[in-house]
Amino acid sequence: MESPLGIGKIVQKLDPSLFIRVHRSFIVNLSKIERIVRTGSCTSLFMDDGHEIIVGKSYLAKIKPFLL
Repeated sequence: MESPLGIGKIVQKLDPSLFIRVHRSFIVNLSKIERIVRTGSCTSLFMDDGHEIIVGKSYLAKIKPFLL
């Protein structure tokens, strides 16, 4: 999806209980995350549509509450 707004502005407009920024290029809908896998220093989100999204290191702290 393209927008004239930068991703930072877009994430500010979204409900933080539903969406989270996980990479400089990705915002994800929390309800669409199927599983979270941590392998060494890499954390991946597997979405319900089959896509895998790598979590950026600077965004890892935002994902940690979901790593149960």
